[in-house]
Amino acid sequence: MSGYFSKKFKFVNVFFMVAVVLAVIFISGTLCTYYYQKIYTSKIANDELQLEKVFLGEACALKDDGKDIDNATCKAAIILAGSIGEGMFEAFENFLLENKEHPNLVCFMSNGGELNGAEKIANKIRGEGLDTCMSDRIKVTGKDLSSKIASNCESACPFVLLAGSNRVAIGSDFKITVHHPGSTTSFCICDIKFNKDGFTDSENVYTRIIQASAEDVRDSHMDFYRRAMSTPFYEDSLDLIKYEEFKKYKLFTSYL
Repeated sequence: MSGYFSKKFKFVNVFFMVAVVLAVIFISGTLCTYYYQKIYTSKIANDELQLEKVFLGEACALKDDGKDIDNATCKAAIILAGSIGEGMFEAFENFLLENKEHPNLVCFMSNGGELNGAEKIANKIRGEGLDTCMSDRIKVTGKDLSSKIASNCESACPFVLLAGSNRVAIGSDFKITVHHPGSTTSFCICDIKFNKDGFTDSENVYTRIIQASAEDVRDSHMDFYRRAMSTPFYEDSLDLIKYEEFKKYKLFTSYL
């Protein structure tokens, strides 16, 4: 019997030690990830130009030499900048309430973001009957961004762009990229990325946005959606939509 209890005790002891080691690894990893992300996020925030999520500006098309911003074709616009999400939606909603005499044009500088926020912003744009745009450069009152920042609209952002009553391409030196929606779990030494499930039927954010598109562009927008779904999120790549492909997907209704 003593041998039986001795073996049982050893098993329990080993099991306990393994559990302790796993718990230490988990807690250490969690703390490490938290502080790493906090420090990294702070560093990024300090390195980038500080802009409001929503602000008034001008969307500009550069001349042929790509340098003459002073004589560029510009249109007054509401600029949505940074990560798309609930915070941007709230800022956008408040901006519209506080600025009754705002431009009817919404332009983007965004790497994408969270899907529910994207849908709320898209619905707000449609509800207000606003136009959307992409442009070569953004000019901001009090800041010279003309030579520093080219406009980009990535991930979830292009589907918000589709919500515009009219969609204007102001120039051609901007970037539109797409991929399958996904999630990222970050650790100190690596990021684990995976596609989000539930994007194979009509009950998802992107197709809900597209179903509200005008009938004559809906099929082309669905082709655009399928293009996005074909690029896995976990491959850490974005599919660049070339300028000559814009008309194929009917992304814009007019070009300046």
